[in-house]
Formats: sequence, C-alpha cells, structure tokens
Amino acid sequence: MENEDQSSDGQQEEQPDIDEQPTEDADDDEAGDEGEQDDDAGFDGPFDAKRARRAIDKARADRKQAAQRATDAEKSAKEMQRENLQLKVAMKLGVPASLASRLNGDDFDAMVEDASTLLDELGIGKPETQQPKPRLRGGARPNQDPDRSAKDIVSEALGQ
Repeated sequence: MENEDQSSDGQQEEQPDIDEQPTEDADDDEAGDEGEQDDDAGFDGPFDAKRARRAIDKARADRKQAAQRATDAEKSAKEMQRENLQLKVAMKLGVPASLASRLNGDDFDAMVEDASTLLDELGIGKPETQQPKPRLRGGARPNQDPDRSAKDIVSEALGQ
C-alpha cells in the first residue's frame, strides 16, 4: 500500500507504508546502506521514509540485541547460583571439591540429600571433627593407666 503526501510545491510524492515489516535481512543490511552515515538523530527537515525505515530497523535490532544480552545474563546468573549452592553443600558435608559439580537438586535440601547419598556410595565418611582424640591405653591392660607416663620417659631419657 502506498501513501501519498503533497509537497510544499503542490506535487504529490509517493512514499512506502512505514507499517510494513522489514525483511529478515534488514538487520544485516544496515551497514550496507551505500555508506550513509547515521544522521537519523533529530530528524531535521522533511519526512524521509528511507531514513525513518532505517531508524525503525535499527531500533528493532537494538531491542533484539538487548533482549539477547538480558537472556544471556539471566542464564549466567542462574548457573553461578547453582554452582555456589553446590559448593556450599559440598563444604558443609565434606564432599571433595572435585565432586561438588556432580551434586544434583533444585534447592539446598535436595542437594544435601544427594551429597549424603554420594558420600555413602563412595564410602567416604563424615568429616573428622575438631575434637581431640581420647588418651590411648595399652592393649594388654586397657583399664589400667600405664606404669610410666610420657613425661617420665622423657625425664629418664634426658637424665633428670
């Protein structure tokens, strides 16, 4: 469909309809507009359909790029949150860091359950506690204190 406008000298000019959708190649052909500069800012002067079409196509391309960047950023953020959660669960339960990325689950509790299962399957026990080990006793007489303590042995060796 063609629009007709009258110019200031009374002649009619034919202009293409702006509402037409650009072709799929419109985003790619932007740079190939016969070396024209991007002087579309401000739109000074009479209406120019080609310039308006370029501005519309450029705006659509910019919007498409922004939407793609937003989608990529959201995907990256979700991946980082998942990796962070995996590492937290691994540290809490003592899963080796090399196996943290293998933890599955949608939330913390599900990953804790998966980590417990993984540790059981691999035969890895719970991490050692920070509690000191109890004083060891002799095997022949486990209920009796040894005749000599370590202090006595050291004193004897030093000749004191």
